[in-house]
Amino acid sequence: MQNTRSAINWLIEDGLLTNKAPGGNNIISKQTFADFRVQVEYKIEPKSNSGIYLRGRYELQVLDDLTDTTTRSF
Repeated sequence: MQNTRSAINWLIEDGLLTNKAPGGNNIISKQTFADFRVQVEYKIEPKSNSGIYLRGRYELQVLDDLTDTTTRSF
């Protein structure tokens, strides 16, 4: 869901969609879909995290945990 109190702050630079503000706004589609497939490539800052929300309900967490020894796989 879009936060109407925050600026959009998304830019396209060098072919990348980039959020220029911490805690930036979400990108949502105007169109709704019944069935869909999601394919995403992402790049995050070291030691940061983000997420991909689906249908405003489910979140796929994206973490930079390559060197984090506190996370576990289940």
